[in-house]
Amino acid sequence: MIRKCLRVYFWFICLFIAVYTIFYFDDGVPLEFLDYVDWVFTLISLSGVYAYCYSKPFLSIMFWKVFLVLLIIWDLFFVSTAFTEDTEVYSGEFGLTVIVVFACLYIFLLVPSYIALYLLPKEFDGDDSYKMEA
Repeated sequence: MIRKCLRVYFWFICLFIAVYTIFYFDDGVPLEFLDYVDWVFTLISLSGVYAYCYSKPFLSIMFWKVFLVLLIIWDLFFVSTAFTEDTEVYSGEFGLTVIVVFACLYIFLLVPSYIALYLLPKEFDGDDSYKMEA
């Protein structure tokens, strides 16, 4: 059941990223260094979600264990920088509401990938034929 839900999540996120990318790059604002790093984390994370959803071993078990911890730390850092960049939005009349909606959106978008990346090493932990493919 969880694998089917994560498959839906995977394809939803792929579509979301495609649409977001079109609109984000269309406004002509240049990317900052943190944006590039976030894209790297996002693409690696998505490849891990795909590997779990479709039972495709990719990279090593230890990589995914370490990457999950780094991803959570990175996401907390990246989201916190988003809160500190635009203080006008969060300090207005609906400041708390905006923060709560923003936090719920991020939880909805990020937690399923954490679950898949947590389950991925467990999926292939006892498999002796599990080899690093990349």
